[in-house]
Amino acid sequence: MYNTDKLYYEGVKFKTVGDELLLCVSFENGCLKMSRLTVGDNIEMKLRNIMALEQCHNTLEAYVCNYVIYLEYLIDTDKDVELLFTYACIEWFVVVLCLKGIIHNFLRQPALVAWMVNNLELGIIEFVSNNSDIAVEIKKYYRNPVNRSKAALKHAYFSNMWTGTATIAATILLVMTLIQTWASIN
Repeated sequence: MYNTDKLYYEGVKFKTVGDELLLCVSFENGCLKMSRLTVGDNIEMKLRNIMALEQCHNTLEAYVCNYVIYLEYLIDTDKDVELLFTYACIEWFVVVLCLKGIIHNFLRQPALVAWMVNNLELGIIEFVSNNSDIAVEIKKYYRNPVNRSKAALKHAYFSNMWTGTATIAATILLVMTLIQTWASIN
């Protein structure tokens, strides 16, 4: 599976499903929907304890372990954490206002979150993931040349309002020039 940075630049959108469904991950129509993860001082301890409980008693229903493995695939560096955090989040002083953010980062250091997520997987015993079908869908979407081309065009020519407006204006000017050339020849 690919990390967040690669997926984002290949056209995958990220959206949070809200706080009502815990550990929910789905992928449909190029949009990866995940439940929100609030990262604070004691989240690593809580996750490790729940993962240890799941591995001892509920090995077939290890939802937290699956979610942590999935996060580990998505997050390799602090850039991935920043993308998931600031995708649609605004941070002012101590208050964090998130519109669609996947990660609430109260540690304020993306490198620490990336290190924590990458080290959480170390204690997990390998087992069949509940999210393997989602990973297959994402890989199919990622390898589709049409999706890659659309994403490249969007990031290169329509990344903000001004470049999009300039691209449309240049296209109109080019079409008008071609029409004028064609009209002058005939």
